[in-house]
Order: sequence, then structure tokens, then C-alpha cells
Amino acid sequence: GTLRCRAERVGASDRGPHRPAAFGRPGQVLADVIASGARPVVVRLTEMFRQAAQSKIITTAHAINAVRMPNLAPPKGETDFYSVPAINPELQVALNPAGVKKKVERFGWTFAPGDKIMQIENDYDKDVYNGDIGMVEDVDLDEGEVVVDFDGRSVTSVFGELDTLVPAYAATIHKSQGLE
Repeated sequence: GTLRCRAERVGASDRGPHRPAAFGRPGQVLADVIASGARPVVVRLTEMFRQAAQSKIITTAHAINAVRMPNLAPPKGETDFYSVPAINPELQVALNPAGVKKKVERFGWTFAPGDKIMQIENDYDKDVYNGDIGMVEDVDLDEGEVVVDFDGRSVTSVFGELDTLVPAYAATIHKSQGLE
């Protein structure tokens, strides 16, 4: 007789690559099989069971799938979804209330002693790199400088360089890995 085999693969086609694959594009096994034309039967599941239909998670995912910019404004009232830029200022106030005494505001962010921050661009001269996490040690308003402790090493930035730092109370997994 003839030996028949059937392989089934279930996955989230909307997820991006997450790890290298042996063949094809990194982490795109399901997408590669579908694109191969090897007679795959593709069923797209569109009904959500884990979240409510009007969940901010769901409406944001649908907007992204439709190539529309999702609404990332700070939520009004209770929600199940917070964007990192929206939640960082709230966490900063809650977790570093002492920081309001000695602070500087630049590039849409506030920096104060005790704040957890992240470097978002490589700076080879200062030996700090995209994704490095630090703690603000000092804000010198007279000198126009912020001193950040990166793993026990103090790094000074003038106020004009603060566009390479962001609050890091909340961060995406990609940003925390220096990938975004």
C-alpha cells in the first residue's frame, strides 16, 4: 500500500520572527510553508476568545493588520492595554516621587535622580549602547548635565544629548534586547 502522511502546523501568522529557523527566513516557518504553494490548507481564525472584542489589545492588533496606525493615546479609565510611551510617565511619578525636586525636561521626557533609563542609540565614545539600562545619579542644572550610572560606571551627558535616553520603567521586550 501507499504510505500517506499529513502534517499539521498551527501558529500565529501575525507574529514576527522570534528566533532563527533552519531554512528560509528567521522564525517564519509557518509563513514559508503557506507561501510555498505546496497545497497547504490555510484557515485564518478571526474570532477572539481570550479578550473582549473591544479590548484595546484586539483593536490595536486589528489596526496593525489593516496597516492603520493604532490609537496609542493614554487610556481613559481602566484598560487592558498600555503603550510603553503612555505608561512610563505614570510609573515614573509613582516609583520616583522624590525625583520632582531636581529634574530636567527634554525631548518629551523628564529626567531626575533615581530614574531608571535606557540608552536608545550606540555611543561608542561613552561606551554605552542601544538597550543599556542605567539609573540617573544626578541632574546638574547649573552645568546642564545628567549623570547616569551604567553598571557601576558614571556616564555624563549634556542636556542636548538626552534624546538618546528614555525612561525605562516599562520597555518592550525588543527594546530591552536592543533590537528596536
